[in-house]
Amino acid sequence: MAFDVKELLLSDTYHFDVTVHDAGVPFAGALSLSPHEITLRVMGERSMERSPTLSWKDSDSVVCSDVTATYILGGLRFRRGRNANLERTPPRSFFEATFDVAFVVYLPQQQREDSFLGVELFSSTVDAWVGGTKKQEEILRRHSARDASIFHDRKLLTEFRGGVGSTGQFGLSYSPSASYSPQDFRSELRFPPCFWSSTGSNLTARESYSLVCDLYTLLAFLTGDEIELEKVRLPSAGRGLPSNPATLYFRTDHARRSTHSLVLFPLGHDLRYDTLHLPPLPLQALEAFFALDPARRRRFEKYVRYRRLQNVEERFLGYFRLLERLTEQRASFVDEGKLEGLIKRARQYLVRTFADKKGVDGFLRGLPRFNRMKFNTERCLAAFLDELPEESLKRWKFGKGDLANICKWRNDLSHANEHGVDKQTAHDFTAFVEAMLVVRLLAELGVTYAASAVIVERLSASLRII
Repeated sequence: MAFDVKELLLSDTYHFDVTVHDAGVPFAGALSLSPHEITLRVMGERSMERSPTLSWKDSDSVVCSDVTATYILGGLRFRRGRNANLERTPPRSFFEATFDVAFVVYLPQQQREDSFLGVELFSSTVDAWVGGTKKQEEILRRHSARDASIFHDRKLLTEFRGGVGSTGQFGLSYSPSASYSPQDFRSELRFPPCFWSSTGSNLTARESYSLVCDLYTLLAFLTGDEIELEKVRLPSAGRGLPSNPATLYFRTDHARRSTHSLVLFPLGHDLRYDTLHLPPLPLQALEAFFALDPARRRRFEKYVRYRRLQNVEERFLGYFRLLERLTEQRASFVDEGKLEGLIKRARQYLVRTFADKKGVDGFLRGLPRFNRMKFNTERCLAAFLDELPEESLKRWKFGKGDLANICKWRNDLSHANEHGVDKQTAHDFTAFVEAMLVVRLLAELGVTYAASAVIVERLSASLRII
């Protein structure tokens, strides 16, 4: 237990001695949390009267507790275990089992709430993404004027807000807190931005974790690199507001942002000084992300995962697969309406001719699909480049004339063929494909090609293509 822990910070390491209940029987447990791994070790005696079932090991929610807090664990996977005999008659033994854990919800003061209103992300990366705004300046001005209403002025403390479906919301708000210390000759106001989202209905711990993963994917895409999270709060859906809200902990060993990374697509709203002269991010783009179906949203998640790959060939293939899917074009050999009418008229004749109703029906069902021709990838990519602004394409080192070599390299890698692409060219091709992919993904969010063609020149590998 840790009496001084009020909330879990994702960069810190913790160890808690907890009680794990298994079918009403308590067992000792050790819960260890670090940015690299989360483990739960359960141990105790096994006898005729007392035996663990471990029935919860594959469930979405396991609850542990100590005298100061409650812990909701999710995504458990068995890692290892052991059993040692203590007595033969009556049979008595000691068991120990260790599980990997995907996430932990920390509820201080032994709260029993297991549903939440949404999620709140605090991150230095979000600070940089928002930039310096006029609203921040107004908060400081009113604080200097000793205006205490700033702590409760929701309009002042909200940078933006948008809708998700019919009941959900998302936005960015400031969380002000004041402190002073005569001993240290210090008085200060802090109001870090908080990127939050809610679905309009109560969320379980698992649903809250999934929503955080979606928000991480969105921000990692828009900022061009990993998100350095400080903490994730889960506002309670219960009555009253606890002095210490629940916090979510999960592995963040992959979330290391390069010191050289620029924010890819800054928010760019209500800025005090616009020094970058970039197009602002349309708030409708954030709404569009939440409106995507799960399959289309996973494309952004896959892009972020491919971006982490160290091997340039693997990264190229991942980018190319996504780009190929997003730019795919099809056309019909013959008119679809006339073909459908011909199929209906010819069905009885074909059934009489071949005396095989099942086979004929299967053949005819496949004809509309066979009629839809997929253009080859090079042609699809060329058509996509034709839609981009000409002034941007003129600045890029690569264009339609390079697509044949890029597609050939992709085929050679896919089929393990020998190829003559050197390391330098491999990185150049990968940067070009990534630029096209980011433009197309931004289009999924409703960002114009004119705006996204400017934004992709801020990618970390953009010097290879401009």
